[in-house]
Amino acid sequence: MVSPLVPPLEKVTAGGQRYRRPADIESAIADALELSPSSCVARASIADPAAPERLASEVVVHLIRRAYRQGDVETHGALLGALLRRCSAALDHSVRGDRFPDAEEIRSEILSRFAEGFAVDAAGDPQHR
Repeated sequence: MVSPLVPPLEKVTAGGQRYRRPADIESAIADALELSPSSCVARASIADPAAPERLASEVVVHLIRRAYRQGDVETHGALLGALLRRCSAALDHSVRGDRFPDAEEIRSEILSRFAEGFAVDAAGDPQHR
């Protein structure tokens, strides 16, 4: 069931159906919306993926976009930084120097493009949502 606090996704499939979040993510977003911004940042910053208090990355993305839309630059920046640190850690494990001689450059390019996606989203161009 979709929470009335959590707006539905806007993107639709080729068949015209609206994409839906998994129920556990929908619930986690609704729970996170009840937290203070500082609590959200603290929980997004937890490095251990197995920690029960850690917010799922999908939840963090929702909160980043929400903070931007609300003009909360501080929370937006802190959450985006936490998400980029997560991505960087994941890339350190998957794009290793023993497999890719230019691993650092590859990781940097991937992170740059990922962050660019948030900038495009923030610009509000519906074509790129």
